[in-house]
Amino acid sequence: MFGCLNKSYHIVNKMNIKEEWKPVKGFEGKYSISNKGNIFHHNGKRSKLLKLDTSGECISIKLFKDGKKKHFTLTTLMRTHWRFEFIFDLEDDECVKEFYGYFVTSKGRIWSPSLYRWLTPTPAKNYYWTVNMKINGKYTPQTIHKLVGRLFLNGYRKGLHICHKKEYLSYPEINYSDNLFVGTHADNMNDMREKGRSRNRFSVIS
Repeated sequence: MFGCLNKSYHIVNKMNIKEEWKPVKGFEGKYSISNKGNIFHHNGKRSKLLKLDTSGECISIKLFKDGKKKHFTLTTLMRTHWRFEFIFDLEDDECVKEFYGYFVTSKGRIWSPSLYRWLTPTPAKNYYWTVNMKINGKYTPQTIHKLVGRLFLNGYRKGLHICHKKEYLSYPEINYSDNLFVGTHADNMNDMREKGRSRNRFSVIS
């Protein structure tokens, strides 16, 4: 969420979560940073929220200590002080074992540890959505509904299929965990017939 994109800051800053604060490491007593990306300057009667520099590619801030100025990107400060804590208050999340450091949420969002932001999905064939995830130095496309179903649906085991209840929903609702169900190959084929899909038009959901 806090990659070098100014839009990302404004999105999380407006999220309906309780704002919490931590002292900025190395600047204790002088500056604090919140889980919404705000920076507060403790300066007696002149204490105030600081205005972030959003003119560049990366949102940044200048902090002062002992007469010396130090420049930080908001990305660096958020990584150091808050990590993924803001995700946990919004929706259920799980780590993807095959992809170290990645988080998948019950609403079909995928967090990248290296980019430090939510991945942008791309539409694949039919109503599938995919993201590219890195493993062993290589990026591979992963289908979002499969990731969500395997992590959040009870009863999933290898060999079963992840199917959509409502296929006409738009993104991202189509990949919410409550729009998915676990089934056998036979269940999936029956579902395909009941919804009027043909094998030629749609691939089997797995």
